Amino acid sequence: MKSSILRHWLRILITCDYLLLFFISIPVLAFYSFIDKESDYTLKYSLFLLFISLLSLQVATLHIRYKTEEFLYLSIISTYKIIQMQVLMSIFLTLPFSLLMLFFLLFKFPEASIISLILIVITSSILAIIMGICMGNVVRNRGLSMAILIFFFLVCGMAYWSVHEKFRFLSPILNLFNPYKLNIRNVIGVAMGSILMFFLAVRFSRRFDNKKHNWVSLGAVMVMICCFAVLWRFEIWRDNQINDSSYKVVRDGKVTVFYKGITKDEACQFAALEDAIIQEANKLEVKTNMYPIYITRYFHTPAWNATDRPIQIIDNHMKLNLYSNKHFDFNYGTDWAKEFINQMVVVDKVTTKSELKNDEQKKHIIYTEVMKRNPANIYVSSRIEYEK
Repeated sequence: MKSSILRHWLRILITCDYLLLFFISIPVLAFYSFIDKESDYTLKYSLFLLFISLLSLQVATLHIRYKTEEFLYLSIISTYKIIQMQVLMSIFLTLPFSLLMLFFLLFKFPEASIISLILIVITSSILAIIMGICMGNVVRNRGLSMAILIFFFLVCGMAYWSVHEKFRFLSPILNLFNPYKLNIRNVIGVAMGSILMFFLAVRFSRRFDNKKHNWVSLGAVMVMICCFAVLWRFEIWRDNQINDSSYKVVRDGKVTVFYKGITKDEACQFAALEDAIIQEANKLEVKTNMYPIYITRYFHTPAWNATDRPIQIIDNHMKLNLYSNKHFDFNYGTDWAKEFINQMVVVDKVTTKSELKNDEQKKHIIYTEVMKRNPANIYVSSRIEYEK
């Protein structure tokens, strides 16, 4: 029975104009992604997810468009099984989009682990598929469902990265801000969000189902909500532990770093960067202030993260409050070399435009030389080549 329904759906979809339109869009998306290098890569990735979600919506509303709702509603197959078949059909049909997303990430981040990139693609694709399935089963108006999906994924693509940190448990593109160091809590949260929406679709589907499946789906929804609460409380508990702990110390040349919540290797990267800036500035006879660095890693996103910068000079100390994996990506995440240079280089009182231009030119020379020097291997080869 299930296999015959799947074959029937597939036969209809293959001859469907909607499916033809979606697959014609694949080369267009590929051209836009690989040729237009200047556009925001998070927006490009969100467009892939939008197409996946819209195609899944078409699968979920197939019986509505072909006026066969009554036959499906009267069938003996449970709502759980029907939505499960819709998810499987959507995974099969959206596989070309998922592969294109993987190639796009490999093109953008060639040095990143392929396992990490595959994990990003799988979790975000499943979330997009189940969102489309959920909208198709719960929302009666198909136009409204499409509007909700378009709004969600366009906001995902255009929102500032700190907004994704606020909604880090459900953001499908958060790990794109640092694919070299995955946020495991985001991976877990997106997986739980997919499960949550699957059972929401079962529980609030327009199709009548027996009480047993309704209670099971409602129980699964409550379990997922509790898991999100546990994950949120875990972050607060971890931050309290870090705040109560004492700083560890590491030195690189003349630079001292006090750190907690991060590894020694990560602390050494910041120390090596400051030491390299001092050495390159000395070659140009540019005055610099050498600061001891205090680094604290937060897991729960602070309330001030959207407005305050993570770097501050307090009492002749450079204080770094890191709350995102983006802060550990020296390549495409946070440009710590520029941040450090702006804080460390002593600029005399400027009176003319030529003096201002000369100071900025010296800063740029220090920046490029530090990048060529690549202290502690903080830069990947593609980033160095891009600056050249």
